[in-house]
Amino acid sequence: MLPQNPRLAPFDVNDLKVIKQAVSDAQKLATDPKCDEALKAYGIDSLSTLLKGLVFEGPNANTFDGRKSSGLIAEGNKTPTVAQYATSHKEEFGAFTQGPPGEKGSILFLSYYFFDPPNINWVRTQRA
Repeated sequence: MLPQNPRLAPFDVNDLKVIKQAVSDAQKLATDPKCDEALKAYGIDSLSTLLKGLVFEGPNANTFDGRKSSGLIAEGNKTPTVAQYATSHKEEFGAFTQGPPGEKGSILFLSYYFFDPPNINWVRTQRA
């Protein structure tokens, strides 16, 4: 099913398998309070709460493929597409949001670093 906004690219079947494994791994890690609160400095109070709110498929999806989305995103004085932003920040992070992380109405984009991290020694942990 396509997202309501065609400028927000859905994931293909293979990417969804990777994502679902990463979410499962992250849910297991988030049972440890130290891991659950590890992203507080980035505005995410609880990893487990954030994970519960992620929707990858269907009309209520809030997580999209940043590598392929053509919607616009504000970056300083520029307005690149999401895909251009993802490409220019390829090795910096695996995900970014449009809106505050975890808040209703925010959109999460998974990016290059998530799908193809430069260090493959801990791929599953990095994705989680």
